[in-house]
Amino acid sequence: NTINLQGQDVVKELKRTGNSEQEYYFAKIWDISVLGAAQLTERPTEIPAVAPTVKPEPTESPFPTVTDKPSGMPTESLPSVIVTGSREDLQLGGMTTSSYGYVFNMRTKPDANVVLLTGMDFYTESTSDVNFELWTYAGNYQDKKGAVDGSWTKIGGGVTRGRGIGRYTTIPEGMFKPTSIDGGGASRAFYLTLDTINLVYKLGKDAGIRGAPPDTYVHHESPDIEVWEGEGVLQYNRTNAKEGLPPFPDTSVTVFYRYPRSYLGAIYYDRVPCKPYSVYGDLQSLPCPLVPTGTPTVPPPTKSPATAEPSVQPTTEAPTTAAPIPGVTPAPITPTESPTVAPTSSFPPTMFPTTTRPTNSPVIPMRTNFVATLRNVPKRDMTSREVEKYIE
Repeated sequence: NTINLQGQDVVKELKRTGNSEQEYYFAKIWDISVLGAAQLTERPTEIPAVAPTVKPEPTESPFPTVTDKPSGMPTESLPSVIVTGSREDLQLGGMTTSSYGYVFNMRTKPDANVVLLTGMDFYTESTSDVNFELWTYAGNYQDKKGAVDGSWTKIGGGVTRGRGIGRYTTIPEGMFKPTSIDGGGASRAFYLTLDTINLVYKLGKDAGIRGAPPDTYVHHESPDIEVWEGEGVLQYNRTNAKEGLPPFPDTSVTVFYRYPRSYLGAIYYDRVPCKPYSVYGDLQSLPCPLVPTGTPTVPPPTKSPATAEPSVQPTTEAPTTAAPIPGVTPAPITPTESPTVAPTSSFPPTMFPTTTRPTNSPVIPMRTNFVATLRNVPKRDMTSREVEKYIE
């Protein structure tokens, strides 16, 4: 069950191991899983003695319907890899050469969407620690070759152990920043360099015959991107490197650049960087657009009420206040007394109360009337005094 839980990690490791061993059929593996013994079918114990007596009839047409376009893109990401060179190219000599660095362009196909580069391998003959730098520019490198104006961005760098002759050296994941290439045929330049003369690349097409200009031929491609021929860089500018700038040598010294040259290594990319595809669809650039996480909980606002123009003019004039007329308009009333200059003083507090005991509450006379009901009293007539008070 561990393999099922970590299937994608196993696939990734198989691809990298296969690439390092130059066994590129591992790149076609997309998934891996295992089955328990209870899920296996039993082997047949005997060979059938006779052929089946009933010929099965297909329930549907055996010929699938062919459409002009696919029904849709898969919702899972599709990690892909381009491996340049061959087993013969990895044997030093012949069409290979080495120097400090290499600069080249990659482009998406005209009908391709944006892709996200997730890793790169390069070729070095060294088996010791090598210090590498990887820079990129969104455009054609020939427009900014040697520039230190901030147009190049560093997306990789550090020290890693070279794997030597016959194996590509992988840039560790923690030393590589994923970078996108816009769709529709967009270009992105890359400048990979070591600080020693140990980066191996290949002579390009027509090299040594008529010297085809760089960025003329595509030497490797996939259904999504193209890797174009570039230039070898024959010096490492340590002054620029100390200042955090691309270590390009002086472009006016043409001997520092040789072309055409081809990249030797591997390029890993994701052709569906925004997942799932059913939500984002075709994209030409990153970052992934924001999408709503759910339907709105508040109903949309209604239209504003349309108020027509009044049909009747007002019959009353607006009140107006006349300006004051000197000698006619009464002046404001002035206060009768002026405030005193000094504040009034209150009695100062005494040390002890002025009375030793509280005074009696005031006596307020009040009159009340009572109505009494007597029960179990013998019946009799009221006296004259009682009659008088009752009437009163």
